[in-house]
Amino acid sequence: VDAQAGQDFTLQQPQPKVAVTAGETLTLNCITSGVAGPGPVMWLKGWGSGNKTVYDPNNKDPSSRVTMAVPGSDTNFTIHIRNVQPEDMGTYYCVKFVKGITGADEVFKRGDGTEVSVQ
Repeated sequence: VDAQAGQDFTLQQPQPKVAVTAGETLTLNCITSGVAGPGPVMWLKGWGSGNKTVYDPNNKDPSSRVTMAVPGSDTNFTIHIRNVQPEDMGTYYCVKFVKGITGADEVFKRGDGTEVSVQ
């Protein structure tokens, strides 16, 4: 195991706040650079016990309103959420996970969060 792996890894979530009109498509930006250990980049809504997975690359739902802006990219994890509704309001986090010693995914790096308001 390379102890240096991941030290040069950055995750940028550049939008502090986004306002969108109900029914529109919301774009949430997340760009990574550098190298980290194996593990997915996911989008979560909220943080802590009440969080909800918005996008998980290993568990794609074909009927989902959420799609990758650049499918297959390993540096651009920007997502589109179509037909946004008031219940979509909240703070969204782009999160890089890496496999821990136990084999479970652990949070490696988290974006600053994007606060979404729906009019």
